[in-house]
Amino acid sequence: RQIGNLPGGRVDNRQTAEMAARKELKEETGYTAESFERLYETFSNPTRVTDKAIIFLAYNIKKDGSPKLSNTEKGSEVITINLEDVPRLLSDEIEKIGFKFIWPNNLSGQTGELTKYDICDSTTIAALMLAHRKIFKIGSETKE
Repeated sequence: RQIGNLPGGRVDNRQTAEMAARKELKEETGYTAESFERLYETFSNPTRVTDKAIIFLAYNIKKDGSPKLSNTEKGSEVITINLEDVPRLLSDEIEKIGFKFIWPNNLSGQTGELTKYDICDSTTIAALMLAHRKIFKIGSETKE
């Protein structure tokens, strides 16, 4: 079983969170982005884990080389999904869909099948839903 998750890593003392996000995107996917938007900060479970996840949305990404994976990441494959498919991807109604990257570009890349059970970590699920909400401006309507 393949587990789908987003690029991620630690922020060291010499970096800002955005610098770390740029570095991890490049290292783990071979992509670079023109700009990043900080969407949210979250803890997977603050009673057990003190690491904070900072979720960014990367804009205008482009392929810029090959991933440079650590030994624990070897064998990983970069896949892409369309943000439009996120609600269906995470719902009970669909078993398999095609996919493209989560960033709001029209990239042609590798395609394949990904089931909802492949995305099972809370940070990846939150990031996908936040990116979908941001791009499609869901919940931004003002009440009169």
